[in-house]
Amino acid sequence: MEFEGKWEEIQTHHDQLTGHRVRVTVLDELPLPGPPVTPNTAMLAALDQIEIILRNMPPKPVGRDYFADASSGEMYDYDDK
Repeated sequence: MEFEGKWEEIQTHHDQLTGHRVRVTVLDELPLPGPPVTPNTAMLAALDQIEIILRNMPPKPVGRDYFADASSGEMYDYDDK
């Protein structure tokens, strides 16, 4: 058996503890670490928009290497000649 809570809450289990050896550890009340965590609604909205954009994008052509295009400058109309 294991119980955790305020003393008053532990006492409600006295019938289960009668006749047993028990160990009581008193815990310090710790303040909550900072404000409560709330969802980052702005980031979630941005991710929703990205999902919509990606869902509506046409698929990239098979075999096209966009990394090579970007590296060569072709993607940005760059010509090193």
